[in-house]
Amino acid sequence: MWNSLSGSIPPSIGNLLSLELLLLNGNSFTGHLPDEIGNLVNLDRLQVDQNKFSGPIPSTLTKLVNAKHLHMNDNAFDGSIPSGLGRIPAIHILLDNNNLTGKLPPDIGNISQLQILQLDNNPFDAQEIPSTYTTSLVQLIKLSMKNCNLRGSMPDLSALTKLQSLDLSKNQMDGVFPNMSLPSLITIDLSNNQFTGDIPVEAAGIETLELM
Repeated sequence: MWNSLSGSIPPSIGNLLSLELLLLNGNSFTGHLPDEIGNLVNLDRLQVDQNKFSGPIPSTLTKLVNAKHLHMNDNAFDGSIPSGLGRIPAIHILLDNNNLTGKLPPDIGNISQLQILQLDNNPFDAQEIPSTYTTSLVQLIKLSMKNCNLRGSMPDLSALTKLQSLDLSKNQMDGVFPNMSLPSLITIDLSNNQFTGDIPVEAAGIETLELM
């Protein structure tokens, strides 16, 4: 991490079958991530953030059935998030600040232990937040989907009782803010949307509220 390494990642990385940590963040790597990374079934942590990787996210990442941390933010990945990612027992999924498009895969909502989901600043297809994200991710602490081309109304997040940070700013969401209870929420950013009406703070159980 945090060197001046460059070039691409060779496919032979997939031969390190006992590898548990692959920490390459903060370098200048380029090119595609090889499909062979999916061979690293013992991997607990994959950190390739803050590089110059491009191309699609390998669909073989869905084979990383022991991965708890998937940090791929701040690159130039494009294409869709692979379906089947919900099979990974991740605690952190960080895909923000890339060029990802397509639909948000609902099966991410199957990751019941997920604590941080960051998808900010990707030009996804216009869509609503998948209902599985707002009803099934009951361990979620941070949900950040700023500038993701989200549409539709604000969903009821009452099931996310551990949520502390919510950022849905710079989207095209509209409608009335629902009456919901979020007892752990500390920071909320809904700026640059098209919401109307009041935010029922008195019903939300929020002790510290920032409307930025």
